[in-house]
Amino acid sequence: MKFWESENGLRVVVLIVVLVTVGGSVLASPLIDGLRGETGSSGAEAREEQDVRMGAADYLEELEAQELNAVQEQVRMAEEARHGTASGGDMLSGQEPSQGEAPSWAKRFAHSVVMGDSIAVGFTDFNYLDATSVVAKTGISMTAAVSEVETVKELAPEHVFLYYGFNDIGHDGEDYDRFRRKFVTLLETIQTEVPEADIYVNSLFQPLPENQTMNGYYNDVSPYNAVLQEECAQHGVTFLDNTDLPTATDFANDGYHLQAGFYSRWLEVMANAAGL
Repeated sequence: MKFWESENGLRVVVLIVVLVTVGGSVLASPLIDGLRGETGSSGAEAREEQDVRMGAADYLEELEAQELNAVQEQVRMAEEARHGTASGGDMLSGQEPSQGEAPSWAKRFAHSVVMGDSIAVGFTDFNYLDATSVVAKTGISMTAAVSEVETVKELAPEHVFLYYGFNDIGHDGEDYDRFRRKFVTLLETIQTEVPEADIYVNSLFQPLPENQTMNGYYNDVSPYNAVLQEECAQHGVTFLDNTDLPTATDFANDGYHLQAGFYSRWLEVMANAAGL
């Protein structure tokens, strides 16, 4: 039997392996430390870069928190407006509350539907109205809105309020006849599919001069409102002239969307017109 095949031989082999492994680690340690010393500047730069990244992350988190607080404040104001009261007990709806409970916009518009674009989406975004009272989509045109009438028909409202045409201005430009045809098609479709509903058409809000639509036609929406008003008269529909309703402070930063607090005043105009 050979030596390394014997029991003592195996023990010696194992011992040698252990010594080599440990010794190699010990010998390698100074080499590793030396390499660390040579690359110390790179390590410092890496740590500094990590610190910068962590600082940036903290800063972004702080900004997100600030934005979240701003949104939460908007929603809080909208909730108060929805129920007719503001902080300190001031009324936003302009009406006295009933005994024990302030008037709720959602209840007042329970049998009504507001149709429109992103401006009308604000009624649900800011929690003024229930989803069953709003049929609206961001960026929708009057042509596309025709397909939305089927949804309104299923809801069977007593009153239908419209806010359309803003997104069409950029496409139609000074082709007022085309703008008119699109509006008439939408209006007559609603009258045909929801014949029992009273229809109210809101005028388009005039954006601020510095609005970000990047289209000069939006600098004066009065010609388009004139078309809406003329066709409302022709079709026996109520036209709501909201030209002077929003002030400069009611607009969002883009100059054409509206802030939460504006919607209570707009709802009051529609509610008064329909006797809600």
